[in-house]
Amino acid sequence: MRPESFDIFTSKEIILYRDIYNSVKKTLINDYGLVDFNNYYSDHESPTMKAIAYRFYGKLLETNFFQAAEIALKENRNEDDVTYLRHPIFYARTSYPNSNINDLPLLEGHPHFDRAYLIPAYSLWLALDIVNKETGGLCFFDQTDEIVDLFNVGWGNLNKFSYDTYIKNHKKLDVILKNNILHPNLNEGQAYIFNSYTLHGSTRPLTKRRLSFDFRFVRKNDLLKCAPLSIRLVEAFNNDPLDILSKNMFLIGDYIEAKRLNSKIESLFSNIHVNKVADITVKNQKMNWRLENSFLNK
Repeated sequence: MRPESFDIFTSKEIILYRDIYNSVKKTLINDYGLVDFNNYYSDHESPTMKAIAYRFYGKLLETNFFQAAEIALKENRNEDDVTYLRHPIFYARTSYPNSNINDLPLLEGHPHFDRAYLIPAYSLWLALDIVNKETGGLCFFDQTDEIVDLFNVGWGNLNKFSYDTYIKNHKKLDVILKNNILHPNLNEGQAYIFNSYTLHGSTRPLTKRRLSFDFRFVRKNDLLKCAPLSIRLVEAFNNDPLDILSKNMFLIGDYIEAKRLNSKIESLFSNIHVNKVADITVKNQKMNWRLENSFLNK
């Protein structure tokens, strides 16, 4: 059964995302035309897309967006008395159709559970345009015996398949996945909500571009049961999110926005002695989420 959907974004936030996407291309990666930029830099794990996500998240913090999202979550979950905190992992995603779609695996995001830092969380996946089978996007799976046997794992265990092992075995797996997949179906501004026990993946765009943004909330009582580092990370992100964003921006090379948020960031990092985790200008580069917030390990 597909998780519930609800309205959350307005046209204002959608336009903002597109403006930020274009601004990053113009100010940071202006050596390529739009087509090459999309080919080389639009993977959701690229430091360039992380810069877009950081900038977008920062702008949303200037509005009442996250407060409204929290209210919607509480109503959806019937948890009015719960205290929520913002999870520090989030993504901006832009994906384009491939002319060789018939030769590619069914999924561009393998079946998995969202369990970053082993923190139970609610994920909100937002459509920044109409999302359907043609655009691809977040998908779910009927919990048949085959799906459960192939993908379910207990809490604390790694997902049974990484993206690379899914690709290696996709011909066999796709036969099963096609029979159990629930394709996305959202209007612009709508969101799916699901938790860390929900198996999901993402399908490829067939004929149309897809724009989406996803982020997470953590119940405070759940966080207090987690490892000390996880608690410290979430608390730091909620106490001063712009500080965390600016540091992450600086460590991937988005110096323009990092300095706008924190004019002293260069001198700050010269004292901390942290290593740069990625280079926003390098094409076809991927940055694992585990590299984010690395300065908190110091």
